[in-house]
Amino acid sequence: MDRLVGETDADMMAAHVEAGYTMGMFTPFVGLRAQSHTTKAFTETAAEGASTYALTYDDQTTKSLRSELGVQMQWPIGEALVASPTFGLRAAWAHEFASNDAGTRSFASIPDISFATSGATQDRDSLILAANVGFAAANGVFVEGGLNTEHSRNASNIGGSITVGYTW
Repeated sequence: MDRLVGETDADMMAAHVEAGYTMGMFTPFVGLRAQSHTTKAFTETAAEGASTYALTYDDQTTKSLRSELGVQMQWPIGEALVASPTFGLRAAWAHEFASNDAGTRSFASIPDISFATSGATQDRDSLILAANVGFAAANGVFVEGGLNTEHSRNASNIGGSITVGYTW
């Protein structure tokens, strides 16, 4: 039995810029998110047995540029002297502008034969829905927890976040 192993590392850079205008408890916003993810090239080797079917992977860089257009609603839950609790909802339409090519793979022991591979592709348009609850102390310290979802025709992503910060 052959057992093949390979090891690589990756670099990722991302930036998100967002602007909105608060009108009472409603904040319409626009956002732009850019990401670049690079996986370094590597070749599988045989840990046990022969490396007949070992693959060679080229460098692969995936880039993403996405816009978001939506509205956020944030309001206090109740009155408090020490901490003020808040609750928020967010809905946005996201559009992905980038399209990435499939990666190239080849067999390490067979020269000049390669084939393209690609993973599942999410739709270019998706719906972002989020909810958060938080507490802000009078001294500027705040804690917030959120549930974030993104839905398209062929995929759904669900995630969460916890933020601890200070406002001055």
